[in-house]
Amino acid sequence: MIRTTLFLSLFASTAAFAGHRPFTLTPHHSAAAAPGEGPVNYYGGPVISHVKVHVIYWGAGVDSGTQNQLKAFYTGLVNSTYLDQLAEFSTKVRSVDGREGTQQEIGRGTTGQTITITPVNPAKNLTQADVEQELEAQIASGALPKPDADSLYMLHFPDGYGISISFGRSCETWFADHEVYRSAKFGSVYYALFPCDSYDSSNFATLTFAASHELEEAVSDPMSPLQNEPNIFPAGWLRADGQEIGDLCTSTRSSLHAGGVDYSVNPAWLNSLGGCNVVDFQ
Repeated sequence: MIRTTLFLSLFASTAAFAGHRPFTLTPHHSAAAAPGEGPVNYYGGPVISHVKVHVIYWGAGVDSGTQNQLKAFYTGLVNSTYLDQLAEFSTKVRSVDGREGTQQEIGRGTTGQTITITPVNPAKNLTQADVEQELEAQIASGALPKPDADSLYMLHFPDGYGISISFGRSCETWFADHEVYRSAKFGSVYYALFPCDSYDSSNFATLTFAASHELEEAVSDPMSPLQNEPNIFPAGWLRADGQEIGDLCTSTRSSLHAGGVDYSVNPAWLNSLGGCNVVDFQ
């Protein structure tokens, strides 16, 4: 998430498999290693091979300017060299504990549906459990497409919503977040939360940076371990202290050129480079 120092945080509810450590735009430091240093390791879990982004608006109040720009941004992002760089996080390798990998490769993705839902729960102060219950209800009703192994629901909220998760309240202590929960009916449901700046198109560059951050980490580590727990299966690719590939590169910026527009995006840590891949993506 993005905190008031603005960070992207990742922490799952008790219904979820996993939750993630905070990502700070002003990077926080760990006793294990400083941000910007790798490598990231593989812990035996799945990745998202060909991400399918469903853009979901939580009610009718998301800024129209933001909506007009988001579809083009996501379309460009998932079919670009930004996704190509993640190919090195194949799971056709053994994990750090010797476990056989899930035999997946990462390639370019697609955009799925763009949907404005009418929430069953009308509250504007939500918990993570509320969000997951809403997703479950919307999928069950057919309002949202059923998830498959590549589906990632990107949830954008209107002004006035507050979401409370382990790290605090949205827009006060965090900015965006990627998560997973286990549905008895639908399996693993991957999603990301964007309750801040979706309603203000003047801050669109911050939103695209956050969205690219969440997407690259969801793709390479959709089920990372709970905070303060050891990195073990079913985690994907992350550093020994729990930092993911976007967290290590939040002090840098890259651009994505797509459809004649330049977008601000978060570079990824690549083991092959021993650093952040700060390039212009196409």
